[in-house]
Amino acid sequence: MKEPDQQTLARLLLSIKPPKGAPKKRRPLTPIQVARCLQDWIKQTSKDEVAKRLGLKRTEMLREFLSLLRLPPDVQTLFEDWKVGIDKGYRISLLDAADDQRKVARAILEHNLTSSDVRDIVSLKKMNPEMPIEECIRKVVASKKKVKYYVVLTGIDEDTLLALQRRCKQCQCQVKDLIRKLIQEILTEPNGIIELEMRGKLIKITLTPTAFKDINEKAKQLNVILDDLVDKLARDWLCGKR
Repeated sequence: MKEPDQQTLARLLLSIKPPKGAPKKRRPLTPIQVARCLQDWIKQTSKDEVAKRLGLKRTEMLREFLSLLRLPPDVQTLFEDWKVGIDKGYRISLLDAADDQRKVARAILEHNLTSSDVRDIVSLKKMNPEMPIEECIRKVVASKKKVKYYVVLTGIDEDTLLALQRRCKQCQCQVKDLIRKLIQEILTEPNGIIELEMRGKLIKITLTPTAFKDINEKAKQLNVILDDLVDKLARDWLCGKR
């Protein structure tokens, strides 16, 4: 279809952007139905055009809905209503193994996991591929009972990394140290970064709650998603915008 008819478009809008305070159960389409409708529409045009027609500033919300279709059918049932946020579905979809996806989905229900918890589990698995997903879940669930830190798994584009490596060679500094400095500059507390690990283009940052709030606010200010914030900070630094 080139574009949904007016009735379908209205149902899409009410499901994706319901009036403030509207009950979730009143949304006319389920998340999976929204995802399938968006998928068919995007095939005939583009994500940017669909986002524009729906009044969305960015395509990230479309990406989150579409990610639900990559989940096993039994995991998709978790998102047949709006009780579990689609951002959790997107995080689950980042796991390679369907069995791992199923186990994290069950853990969401069993342990009442937040979106941050799911992100932490996925981050832990990505950084430690050999670690069983059950152990990743156990560690994150156990950490909820202790001092709360936030783990952000992000990265930078290959071109950005190469440019940073060239610049750091001139400055005689390490890329990892530069990235830590760029992140620290946007934080309101001096010790907000608990740990920063870097493996190639992949970056894992452990933050205090205040620091996590700071980087989320900075991402909104720069109009980027959290996953792309470090790349944006690095590119701005390379362009002399800092």
